[in-house]
Amino acid sequence: MKNGIDLLPEEIKLERFMKKARAILIVAGFLYLAALAAILTLQRMEINDKSAGLTALEAKRDSLLASGARQTELGLRLAEIRKTEAVLAQRINATAGLSGKKIAWAFILKSLAADVPEGLWLRGISTSEASTALKKVRLTGSATSNRVVAGFISSIESSGLFTGVSLTYTQKREHQSGHVYDFELYMDLKRTENTVHDW
Repeated sequence: MKNGIDLLPEEIKLERFMKKARAILIVAGFLYLAALAAILTLQRMEINDKSAGLTALEAKRDSLLASGARQTELGLRLAEIRKTEAVLAQRINATAGLSGKKIAWAFILKSLAADVPEGLWLRGISTSEASTALKKVRLTGSATSNRVVAGFISSIESSGLFTGVSLTYTQKREHQSGHVYDFELYMDLKRTENTVHDW
């Protein structure tokens, strides 16, 4: 086998080699840039995913904070409602037994009138709620002496209609007919079959 003789000049060989090398470098550069672009795209997608996750976490955090604030507000409102409920329950307990019933004032006033002794007259009667009885009754009147007032108190206590009778004040004053003793009494009305009846 005969070996061929390469008659190409060295300059042409070098030029061909440089062209091939340049083409290889250009292709390698494009491949490198493509790979770099792909890596950057993947990193951007990962950053976007993490950013979306962070946004969701921040939204959840804000929601939890807002929920905590609402729970605090609801707790305060609930405490206020419970306080109001306790006050209403106390008032209801103070007037327990009044539902569907009324006080027999005609009977009570008739009994009081029967207990009024000579030399004493009543000038006023009023009532208010009492926690230990059906009603607290206030009586005001005048008498010719303190002895007459004491007798009236004794009659009220023995009537069985009232309890806790107390004389809050008595005051002597001049009147055209002589000395007069003004007085004020407080007492609790008992809840009995005679003092309360159905509507």
